[in-house]
Amino acid sequence: MRVLSTLLSALTLVAACCTNGAHAQRWEFGAGVGGAFYKGDLAPSFNPVFTRPGGQVFAKYNPSYATAFRLNVAYTGLQGDGQRSPDVYVAELQPHTFSTPVFETYAGLEYNFLDYRNPLLKRERGTPFLFGGVGIFWFRPGGPEAVGTSAIQPMLPFGFGYKYRLSKHLNIAAEFAARKTFTDKLDGVSDIDQRTGWQRGWKFTEDMYGFVGVTVSYTLYAIICPFDYNDVPY
Repeated sequence: MRVLSTLLSALTLVAACCTNGAHAQRWEFGAGVGGAFYKGDLAPSFNPVFTRPGGQVFAKYNPSYATAFRLNVAYTGLQGDGQRSPDVYVAELQPHTFSTPVFETYAGLEYNFLDYRNPLLKRERGTPFLFGGVGIFWFRPGGPEAVGTSAIQPMLPFGFGYKYRLSKHLNIAAEFAARKTFTDKLDGVSDIDQRTGWQRGWKFTEDMYGFVGVTVSYTLYAIICPFDYNDVPY
């Protein structure tokens, strides 16, 4: 699968960067909690009513102040209820519901707009950031669309956030991330209802899901730079 090949290439690139830059490694490890929500045939837009709790862990390699390679693993749940859809047709004629756990992993790149990790910039403690990547997710197919649907699917994560340096090692961030999938069967609704013959969904638009949350991370420094971090007040 092309997406899996791209994911492996990204991980190889991260490993190569870590090896070639061993004299200036900056590893960062963290975890976060938040909520996931779904967008698809039962919910034309992200609806906070369908939010489910979730968590994630991640590792980052920071080759510079502006960029970071990120490997992320997350577990959450998704749900939707046609009866609560703002679409009248869906709410009255297709009151389908679904619920599924989701396990995902992705590799990506973050871009920081400000040098918030630079100890020489004492007033630069936070920065907005953007990120994107490639990954895969597992879910439990349900409904009439379950037959012939693979439980493992590719996805493209992308989003934005704001991170803040609490101290030399500790960081906190808030982020919003959307997951672009390549399946219209995440919610078990697609195309024509085989039982009634009615239109259940629009097969030419794929489902999506998103995650909003807060993370805390700890940065490890392989070496001490020429200036003394102890002289930098926090």
